[in-house]
Amino acid sequence: MLGREFFPDGSPRPEMIARVDRAAELYRSGLVAHLVVSGGAGVTDAADPRTEAGVMRELLLGRGVPTEA
Repeated sequence: MLGREFFPDGSPRPEMIARVDRAAELYRSGLVAHLVVSGGAGVTDAADPRTEAGVMRELLLGRGVPTEA
């Protein structure tokens, strides 16, 4: 999954949420066994070290996709 910059407050943009939701659907349906997220530093406060990939990982885990996937 390609990254999509998140908002300065750390919240994901709607496009990122849509990509994560679709990826989670594909995983749950059994069409894919593994997901690969990518993306660098978003537009965040310097004190927030999260990356786009990290935010997507958090969202996927919150949607029930296991770490090993």
